[in-house]
Amino acid sequence: MRKYQVVDALPRDTVASAALLSASRSLLDAKDLRESLAPLIREGFRDKAGRASWNGLVSRHEETCSQRLRTTIEPLTRAFRMTKGASSIRSATRNDYRPEQIPAFLEEDWCERYLPDVHDASPKLLRRTAAVRLVQWVMGGSMGDSAAYLGIPSRGAKFYTGVVTSRVDPYEFHKALEGIVGEICSTPSPVDYCRRREILQDWALDQVGWENIIERLAPTPTTSPPPALDDRKRQAASVFVWAQVTRGEHVFAPRPIEAAQTPAIQRRWALRRNTTWCQLTRPDAAPHYADLRKVLTEYATQLARNIDSGEPLK
Repeated sequence: MRKYQVVDALPRDTVASAALLSASRSLLDAKDLRESLAPLIREGFRDKAGRASWNGLVSRHEETCSQRLRTTIEPLTRAFRMTKGASSIRSATRNDYRPEQIPAFLEEDWCERYLPDVHDASPKLLRRTAAVRLVQWVMGGSMGDSAAYLGIPSRGAKFYTGVVTSRVDPYEFHKALEGIVGEICSTPSPVDYCRRREILQDWALDQVGWENIIERLAPTPTTSPPPALDDRKRQAASVFVWAQVTRGEHVFAPRPIEAAQTPAIQRRWALRRNTTWCQLTRPDAAPHYADLRKVLTEYATQLARNIDSGEPLK
């Protein structure tokens, strides 16, 4: 195992002193301090001991560091770190956008264009972590606080919380988030995702709405058995609409129709939950699911417009 030693005292050897002064001079003269420091921090953060040494060093000397250095080193040494206790609550670091502009499950288009392509990282966790971090930048507090704001439950939700792992480089991740912020700030009419989540927090398609959707579906060929359009399908359709409108993860969607069933029925529905979602969202869906997805997407688009314009839900 690699050993690390934090040295606070100045070296006595003249060659070492000269090297230290030379390194200090190069950092002071650096046009992009973050680019200069990133390789050093990446090397030191390759394992848990290195991360502890760096974070300990920064914590002890942070008050004596220049504002430029503190601003530069923050995303590199504490990119995903969660804080605990009132004395370590993080302050907001941005004020050029608002937390309600962040969807709970980061827009897929943003991820494709900005987030680093990490072959062994989960795209779902990257999107979730990115959304939480963007909220944390403008709200402060811990990742848990930001997740709660986004409606992500404290139990059962994972994040990339290590500062540097074999999967995610915090420097590249931070640059990606800055790119997303730039796009958010340039949006003329940003969506209030928080309002959408609040209005749909216990929402599901009612029977009348569901029957209207069924009427818009293409007729089933007489040679094929009719698809099930029962309450279980109504619940799955409600989750799809909720995810489209709120831009949240379907696993965290409200399920009031399912909650009203007996425990035995709830268990049966839960076993088919992922299969139905896959059928609704896969690009090569069967005709019934492709048709249902089209109608539900149109319904979700209109529902989002109604919420954003302040119209009452029908």
